[in-house]
Amino acid sequence: MFSLCSKFRRFPSVFSALCLSAALALPVQAARDKFDPSQPCVSVLVFEDVVDRVLVGAWVSGYLAKAEGRLRVMGPEELSKILTVLQNMCSSSPGLRFSALAEQLAQKAVAAPRPRASVAARQLLRRFFAADADYAALTAGLKPRPGDVRA
Repeated sequence: MFSLCSKFRRFPSVFSALCLSAALALPVQAARDKFDPSQPCVSVLVFEDVVDRVLVGAWVSGYLAKAEGRLRVMGPEELSKILTVLQNMCSSSPGLRFSALAEQLAQKAVAAPRPRASVAARQLLRRFFAADADYAALTAGLKPRPGDVRA
């Protein structure tokens, strides 16, 4: 019984030592997973693992969403597309800061014409928000015609 008690007395000190070593190791692990957009694009666009790709892709997606003023749907395909475009842009000017590269991409995205469906949808919504809008007629106009329906 005495030997069992003496073993459990050491447990708090061993547990404390383990917690301390884990706490000291966390900043080292976290520093490796950081992303700094002020670095040259050549060093940022080198991915050691999937986490790096996601960090860079998410940052750029947020930057573009802010510039365009709309939310962007992100998935593996979109992430891959954005990163491919950035790598192509970076290869033409490798000394450029990554944030400047993202700014160039954002300017291109804002300047690009919107799809016709998006423009038509905005015009339709504006008609609903007009002060003298006839909601019944506008809603009836949304009913699909036989040519709109596919089997």
